[in-house]
Amino acid sequence: MFGTHEYSAVDLATYLSKKLGKEVKLVNVPVSGVSDAIQQGGMGASMANLLQEMYEGMTKGLFGVEPGHRIEKGTTTLDPHLAKWKQQHSHGGVNEATRNDRTSGKANDQ
Repeated sequence: MFGTHEYSAVDLATYLSKKLGKEVKLVNVPVSGVSDAIQQGGMGASMANLLQEMYEGMTKGLFGVEPGHRIEKGTTTLDPHLAKWKQQHSHGGVNEATRNDRTSGKANDQ
């Protein structure tokens, strides 16, 4: 399933800059440095390593829709996700649930 359209990293940074009212700078990290960069943001090493492995596969073209399979386009845009993020982070930064998840290495999908 795909969203209304595909967003590039530049599209996302531009969108966030407009919505947040301040510049969001895009930082290109070499694939070999993804795990370290993610860990600096608070994620555990095992999950960060898995994400780096996924990104490596993406850069090699190993991800995509297999020929013959249908593609379903969703209707969700970035706005609801940004609103949810802003609500979760509007109390002086990271909320308690997110802080606990970062320190325990668990993902918070709420």
